[in-house]
Amino acid sequence: MMLHQQMIKTKNKKALYDIVSNNDGISRAGLAHKTKLSKSTISLLVDELIADDMLIDIGVVESGLQGRKPNGLRVNAERFILIANVRKRSVEIHTVNLLYETEEDSTYPYDEKLDAKYLSGIIMEQLIKYGEKALGVCVVLPAIIDNAAKNIITTVLDIEDSKKFIDKLRKNIPSEYGLAFLNDTASLTYAENTFGHVGSNNYAYININEGVGSSFIYDSKILRGSTGLAMQLGHMSIERDGSLCSCGNRGCLENHIGELALKSRAIDYGLIDENRRGEFLFRDLGEMSLSGNKNADALIFELADELSDALEKVIVILNPEIIVIGGMGRKLGEKYLNRIQENIKKDGFRQFCENVIIKYTRLGDSAVFIGAAKYYMDKHFDFGKKVNGNLFLI
Repeated sequence: MMLHQQMIKTKNKKALYDIVSNNDGISRAGLAHKTKLSKSTISLLVDELIADDMLIDIGVVESGLQGRKPNGLRVNAERFILIANVRKRSVEIHTVNLLYETEEDSTYPYDEKLDAKYLSGIIMEQLIKYGEKALGVCVVLPAIIDNAAKNIITTVLDIEDSKKFIDKLRKNIPSEYGLAFLNDTASLTYAENTFGHVGSNNYAYININEGVGSSFIYDSKILRGSTGLAMQLGHMSIERDGSLCSCGNRGCLENHIGELALKSRAIDYGLIDENRRGEFLFRDLGEMSLSGNKNADALIFELADELSDALEKVIVILNPEIIVIGGMGRKLGEKYLNRIQENIKKDGFRQFCENVIIKYTRLGDSAVFIGAAKYYMDKHFDFGKKVNGNLFLI
């Protein structure tokens, strides 16, 4: 009985927090009206949320009603979620507050292999810096997270002992912090679905980064398939006899149009010398195109053509109203986007393709961080304060 009552209390606290999060300055009376909970219950739960530093009382606010003006409530923007976004050669760490604003950022380079000791060390450096203000830690990866085996499956990263990486990191992060491992495309899609104002409840999100990821949103919900591994667009083969991918397939799309493949393709197009040191990124190619380099245009068109071929198949199967392109691929600019739109209308199945809108995300580079933070607060954060070394995998 007591457990059941505690579950109801925790559920109600989360519901109140969510309402305040979406209705800045709302009063206790406003919460009672929206939830139909008694004023005494609202008062008790709000007082606990204030004591937990999740909400703050901002004093008297205008209500538009006669009589005594009520006090308003706001989420506590001093609390945050720590997000570690793991890329091929670096880890980007951002703090995201409860208003879903990125406040602090640091970048930590690493060599070929990423090990749990290094990652936990830089996370702990940040947790020590911010003390008790952190509500949890999210590690975002361009990878499939195998929930059952607690294994990380990735064709982008080189991870030291991937089958033990998750457990090692959990042991090295203090148990008072919840720890979530999130896929980068899932985080970007969640941000898009929450903050992107796409204009449709049925659309595809394509993440063009070091690899290629995708999600399909149907009736405003992200479809994940029976095992949570749906929409692995990057491993659709576009060349039957192409090079062998580490996934076991040949001619995978991401090995053609992902950022990790860009340097070798730029060499082939005569854009850079084969002895060039360092990376060649989408933004570099986009800048060359803007400066009038015709070879850069030609490579952008080739990348667009190869993505278009894959998207035509997605459209016929899923029939989305809109396709949103996110990730660093949007740095290729309008020529890339326009070429894809032209290809889809010219070459695709007309009844399916002629009305599909292809567009870039409106969200900026912080989308992966705010998406991960929002997902953590919506799905994982325990308002009953029972963390105890919780581990969340998606």
